[in-house]
Amino acid sequence: MNCVIKYPKKNINFNNYENEKFWLIKLKDSGITPELIFYDDLKEILVTKYVGEKLCFENMPENYQDQLKNIIKILKDYNCRHNDIKNEELTVLNNKIYLIDFGWAFNYDEENPKCFPLCLGKYKKKKKKKNY
Repeated sequence: MNCVIKYPKKNINFNNYENEKFWLIKLKDSGITPELIFYDDLKEILVTKYVGEKLCFENMPENYQDQLKNIIKILKDYNCRHNDIKNEELTVLNNKIYLIDFGWAFNYDEENPKCFPLCLGKYKKKKKKKNY
C-alpha cells in the first residue's frame, strides 16, 4: 500500500496538526479524503493512504465538475469548511478526485478563529487585464 507521511506546518497561534487529524478522522467515511492510517501525537506525524497525483488538465476525469460539486456537498454535510481549496489540495487516483490538507479547516457554520489568516476561506478572483 502506498502512503504519504505528513508533518503539518507549525503555526504560532493554531495547532494545524491536531486540526488536520481531527478532520481526517471526522471525514473518514466521506470518500473524499485520504484514509488516515497512522498518527503520532508526540512527533506530530500523519500517515495517510496515497490518493494520487495533483489534479491537472492531463489527469482530469471527464466528470470532474460533478465530483467537485459532490465534494463541496459532502463538506457541508459534515459541517466542514476546508478554507484552502486550491489546485494543490486536489488529487486524482483512478479517475476519482480527493481533497487533501485540512490544516486550516473549520466548522462550516461558525466563523474562523481570530488566529486564522484573514485570507482563508475567501475566493480570490483574478482581475482581467484591460485591453487598451
